[in-house]
Amino acid sequence: MRAEYKLNQASSMYLKNIAKRSPYKEQLEQILDFYVPLVLQLPMMRNNSELMRATIKATSVLGIADVATRADVQMQQLIKEQVVAIHPDWQFWGEEGEDNIKEYDETKLFLLVTDPIEGTNNFRARKDDQWGSVIALVDLKTKEPIIGVVAHPTKRLFYIGVKDGGSYILQYNEKKNLVNTQPMDKKPEKDIFTYNASPHFDANLVEQVDKFLGLGEVKRNTPDASELDKSRKVVYIPQAHSCLVNFLLVL
Repeated sequence: MRAEYKLNQASSMYLKNIAKRSPYKEQLEQILDFYVPLVLQLPMMRNNSELMRATIKATSVLGIADVATRADVQMQQLIKEQVVAIHPDWQFWGEEGEDNIKEYDETKLFLLVTDPIEGTNNFRARKDDQWGSVIALVDLKTKEPIIGVVAHPTKRLFYIGVKDGGSYILQYNEKKNLVNTQPMDKKPEKDIFTYNASPHFDANLVEQVDKFLGLGEVKRNTPDASELDKSRKVVYIPQAHSCLVNFLLVL
């Protein structure tokens, strides 16, 4: 039942001061109301061997597989159930299975998009700085995104943006209560960018990745690097004024 996932009243009231000028404030509150408690369950799901069973979707030339765990599928289904219960007038798109639809339903008001576990290999390997969860809402009349949420479940951080309302960082505690909000800084938190050369890429995209790697100096792997770590390249690329920017490329 939906009530199982609701935030407490104090948390919901706290959200009312966020993006209050945005015409999409109500939709933002509704999404966070069910999405936050669900996503905060993700780290604990790794303790369930049944949920960690994986299906290979594709394999790269380097042997790294694009996989979906049962946790991916279950979390996507839980999000879908909430959306359908609250808003049958919204279209749903999910990364996994039959919900990975190809066309807009013009009879709906909004399209809700989610990838419940972005970075599944990292999720499974407990590389917690390199996976998360994402959800977004698109206005089907204008085909423009109006709400975006990027979640960092292990740190209980949620980065949100709402059209005409700004962007914010939300911090939750272990009891799933919202304890802090702050405007998002315009400067990036890190100078490392994650890139995913997907196993689904066509040959021309793989070629572009190879050209990019050739622009800089590739850092050697450490002796104790795992197979997953070895599939990644840290490339130091010369920039203006002799600055160096690190690009983390996930191949």
